[in-house]
Amino acid sequence: MIRTLLARGRLLTLTAAVMMVALLVVATIAPFDTRTVTGINPWIKPLKFLGSIANFLVTMAWIMPDVDATPRTRRRLRSSSPA
Repeated sequence: MIRTLLARGRLLTLTAAVMMVALLVVATIAPFDTRTVTGINPWIKPLKFLGSIANFLVTMAWIMPDVDATPRTRRRLRSSSPA
């Protein structure tokens, strides 16, 4: 599956992998931090953020080749930046 994702969207897949590594680092740090913000460990929000971004990137890597669009439109979708 990873080979397929790399073939369909290399940059998106590699960025998702970086996010997953960061997620593992944060997940390792979180149990050792005894602070709380409104009763919740402050590392929970970064964990959720990293997980959701990685999920989004993998999804985009999977569907991007199937998008019927011009190369310019695909570049804009990948970068999420205005023309």
